[in-house]
Amino acid sequence: MKRVIAALCGMLLLASCSWGHTAAVVESAAVEQDLVLDASSPAVAALSATYNTLETARVVIFASTEQESNASAIGEKYGIPVLLADADLHSELMAELRRLGVQTLLLTGTQAPKNWQGRTADISQVERAVSKFSAPVRTEFPVVTNGDYAAARANLQAAGGKILDSPADPRADAEVIAELSGTAAAVALLQDANSQTLPILATVRGGKLLPGGGQLVFHGKRYVALYGTPHTPLLGLLGEQGVPETIARAAQLAAEYQTLTTDKVIPALEVIATVASAGPGEDGNYSNEYPVESFRALVEQAAAADQYVILDLQPGRADFLTQVQSYAELLKYPNVGVALDPEWRLEPDQLPLQQIGHVEITEVNSVINYLADFVKAHHLPQKMLILHQFQVQMIRDIDQLDQSRAELAILLHVDGQGSQPAKWGTWSTLRKNSPNIAHWGWKNFIDEDVPMLNPAQTYEIKPLPHYVSYQ
Repeated sequence: MKRVIAALCGMLLLASCSWGHTAAVVESAAVEQDLVLDASSPAVAALSATYNTLETARVVIFASTEQESNASAIGEKYGIPVLLADADLHSELMAELRRLGVQTLLLTGTQAPKNWQGRTADISQVERAVSKFSAPVRTEFPVVTNGDYAAARANLQAAGGKILDSPADPRADAEVIAELSGTAAAVALLQDANSQTLPILATVRGGKLLPGGGQLVFHGKRYVALYGTPHTPLLGLLGEQGVPETIARAAQLAAEYQTLTTDKVIPALEVIATVASAGPGEDGNYSNEYPVESFRALVEQAAAADQYVILDLQPGRADFLTQVQSYAELLKYPNVGVALDPEWRLEPDQLPLQQIGHVEITEVNSVINYLADFVKAHHLPQKMLILHQFQVQMIRDIDQLDQSRAELAILLHVDGQGSQPAKWGTWSTLRKNSPNIAHWGWKNFIDEDVPMLNPAQTYEIKPLPHYVSYQ
């Protein structure tokens, strides 16, 4: 008999059961996966919010767009959703009212939708309307938003959403990252959402951070790096001491720049992972590839010291993509990026030091796509990709560089050496050749520059370099 009574209660969608229990005024849907709401207009955003986060709503406010703010404030106070009148959405609005099982429509600034068969009342009757039902039943979930969508925000709060106001890219907001870290799913209500918003939400929920905080490489940050390899002191400053001393030296160098800018200066280590070789080697590619494990201690100690590591590749007759893929285990670390050095990218019949190498843009773009997909698959923060250059011909067709992937921050690093007029000429030429590159790097050569710039002089360069390295 009890089962029969229970079944009858379940069938009475809008009525009370005989022993006095009433239906909840609002019941939320479980948000089990990341959602990006359609925010193309306030009315669409409000509708998208209820459709994706509410199971039922016995009372709904129906408002004109002019009354959105006032209606939303009342909706937030009483925990009920708001839908906005829009002639172009009539069929969608009617379908949503039926889906939600709405009993009473509270009107403000507009009439009920055509063909509405339920009860209507003025919004002033809100307390009377909601008093017939029990308290809302909600499941909490985080909401990342940056738009002025009052109705949609009210609807998300009615469903149990915790509103987190965020920049356009939530990877830039430490508070948002902290709130989303470890959560099962999140909702995005962003005025500039796109196809990359979903993977960005997954990255934010993953909670992995870059040195200096956040998940964006250049958001309020600049870098100062030692260049070389821990395997030999012959290729730069990085190999002139042990790993702990290298990390301390990088920190000291970055500190000299920190006094010159309000941005956070991050110490970095640009590590030559593959070295162009005069001999073919066993694989015949004229490039010596250091093993992954030979860098792991350096990467982990750098991470502990809040420093960034860049794997510099000199592929010889190999290709950049193959060499990048061979260091996938190191790329899983959030503080590891990649640098491509086309000077050492050779044709099948070329030898190192006989000419300046070059790379076709299709090969660079293949690396970009691989790295971006890798970042997305592992829910990693942005990775830095450095492109070394000191001649225009070194990167062919750079105007076709793919800069569309939000998973990467691309920097063009100017490697000219010698007199300062010559270096400045190289800087100016490459900037004119690549006007769409947003981030630029400068290299100071200790032995070759005449004279080498000190930190204050280096930061007089315009535009101010995002990355300075020392070799």
